Amino acid sequence: MQRWLTLTSNHDTALYRHSRHVGELTAVFAATLGYSPYDRRRLVQAALLHDIGKTYISLRLLTKPEGLSAKEVQEMRLHPEIGYTALVTEGGHDKHMLEVVRHHHERLNGSGYPGGLGGAELSDAVRMVTICDIYAAMTETRPYRVPLSPQDALSLMKSMGELIDHKLVDAFTKADVCNSSAVKRRDLARCFA
Repeated sequence: MQRWLTLTSNHDTALYRHSRHVGELTAVFAATLGYSPYDRRRLVQAALLHDIGKTYISLRLLTKPEGLSAKEVQEMRLHPEIGYTALVTEGGHDKHMLEVVRHHHERLNGSGYPGGLGGAELSDAVRMVTICDIYAAMTETRPYRVPLSPQDALSLMKSMGELIDHKLVDAFTKADVCNSSAVKRRDLARCFA
């Protein structure tokens, strides 16, 4: 785990911060939903590595300040499969981690990537980390836009229709993840082993 996080940090500090942010959100979300410490740990580790495939994407592309060309979008969309393959090749990673890494850009209506999966094909782990990833991405500063406020991000997520699990979005909203820093730090610290 630590080796992958170090690789992420060395490749792009913004990617590392995003991965940590998604891990923190997932820790709070899973705790609020009553996940056992063991299951929380596994889920947070998956969240921390969800974008590991981006360490194989050019830094020029990751930090590009304007919109991506169609070819660049295609290249960026390879990161879930690249990350999945890297973890499978290394071995020793559980099914949930592999699913999260490979499927965190899938959408409930089947419009996501890389496999166009939807509905029951997406595990609760994937659905939860996807929500945390979307929220984190919306509320973080990016080279091409300013961050949304937490309230605006949640509002936008609630308007996403059939793309994400709205029962989980409601639970995420009620979890008040933005105001749970003590829980985040404690739960996240346990996941770096």
